[in-house]
This record gives sequence, C-alpha cells and structure tokens, in this order.
Amino acid sequence: MMDGLGLTAAKSKVTYKGIKDYVLVGSARRTEKVRARKVEPNIDNMPKITNDGRKLALGQRLVDLMLPDDATGEVNSCIDNVYPYLGRTRRHQGNAACFL
Repeated sequence: MMDGLGLTAAKSKVTYKGIKDYVLVGSARRTEKVRARKVEPNIDNMPKITNDGRKLALGQRLVDLMLPDDATGEVNSCIDNVYPYLGRTRRHQGNAACFL
C-alpha cells in the first residue's frame, strides 16, 4: 500500500476495536498508577492519559501510525473538507491552520 509520499506502509492485522480496547485498558491502569502516585508526574499524568484518549477518538492512526487508515474517520473527513479549500486558495501562497 502506497501513501501520499510514495512510501510503502506495512499492513497491520490489528483492528480499531483491538487498539481501542488496548488503549482503554492501558489508560485505566495508567490512571490507577497516577492516582496512587506510583509514577512520577513528569513520566505520566492525567493530561497525558486524557490526550491519548482524545487522539484515539479522533483517529486510530494518531495513536499508532502502523494501524490501518479509517477512510470514514474524523481525520479523513476533515481532510476531505479542508483539502479542496487549500487548492482553491493556493494562489495566495499563505499559511493555513486547521484545528480538530
């Protein structure tokens, strides 16, 4: 499988449900360790755990690039909406920022 940069991406047999379950169980364990102060705050903390969950909700590839691309996911939906706009405004040679 080729991506937009011409690089061959490895295929993964891991499913979205599998990674979601893995991250959720891992997040629960991480949360328990943080609350029990078994881990230093600079190593792991609640904002880091929350951020990982947010990434997973937006798109599984934000958690692990080796996971398969979800064509119906929120990230690809955003790309489908933003990319044509960038093409129409390219002549202005400006910068654009998109926040999910």
